Amino acid sequence: MRCTSTWKPERPAQPATLLSKREEEILRWVAAGKTNWEISVILKVSLNTVKFHLKNVFQKIGVENRWSAIAYWQTGEQHRLLAPLPPSVDRSPSDPNRAG
Repeated sequence: MRCTSTWKPERPAQPATLLSKREEEILRWVAAGKTNWEISVILKVSLNTVKFHLKNVFQKIGVENRWSAIAYWQTGEQHRLLAPLPPSVDRSPSDPNRAG
């Protein structure tokens, strides 16, 4: 017997209300192209903390990876809830021109 179901988890109607402030902040950095390590340096938290919050984001919005999370936020109304990143911290930690 073969299963032919293509069941997918339902996405919450309003994920922005379900994400914590930190989860939204990390998702903004992911959408800006930052790696988990870069996000951990920017936010001054451990790499495992970033991974923990991303895992929660994926579960809450019903996706399996960072690219799907970005696509979900950018193709829906949710992208309007992402505030622009401050220009003073929008540089990679490995950028030699980075101030600080």
